[in-house]
Amino acid sequence: MAWLPDGFAHPLRVDLPTGHHLRPIRADDVDLDLPAVMGSRERLWSIYGEAWGWPPVGMTAEADRADLGRVDRPARRE
Repeated sequence: MAWLPDGFAHPLRVDLPTGHHLRPIRADDVDLDLPAVMGSRERLWSIYGEAWGWPPVGMTAEADRADLGRVDRPARRE
């Protein structure tokens, strides 16, 4: 049994009362994502490292962009 109903489509943008907005992450967000990932690397490694080897110590922008691209693909239905 899926945890989301059949036909569920996530929003592409959610505007917040603060003037900010939320949207799915994209491969082009690498300049924001890489510092966040590497700044939390120890914690992320404690969760994912043993099983997935992620994030590696020397994660490059290119590797992060590729990871983000894998996340980005299912969300884009153009």
